[in-house]
Amino acid sequence: MQSDNGVVLQKALLLLGDLPESPRINQAIKLLLEELDNEDGPSQDEILSAAKGQVDEIRSVRGQGSYVLQRIKCGDPSCHCMKKPGDYHGPYWYLFTKKSGKTRSKYVGKNLPAEVP
Repeated sequence: MQSDNGVVLQKALLLLGDLPESPRINQAIKLLLEELDNEDGPSQDEILSAAKGQVDEIRSVRGQGSYVLQRIKCGDPSCHCMKKPGDYHGPYWYLFTKKSGKTRSKYVGKNLPAEVP
């Protein structure tokens, strides 16, 4: 997946420049641009309220969401993270996205994918 939607959009517009003017094409472009705008990830406040631990870093990537590095508590009462204040597991990366007004997170791993700036 291309990480910079602006570059993808520029390439698409160059390709579209060769097509004849059409109301259907114009409508399709408008819908695609609206969809790109709607793909912005959750706000920093939404991330912090949805995060289940200590947030160390947030990297927003347009069109993908926000990658969040966080330390978490597992919830096991016998684990060190629950017994000692300030003890956590991690840090681990999660991808936070927003769809239909809901903030969602997905585990990414200990390392951020290489294509993420």
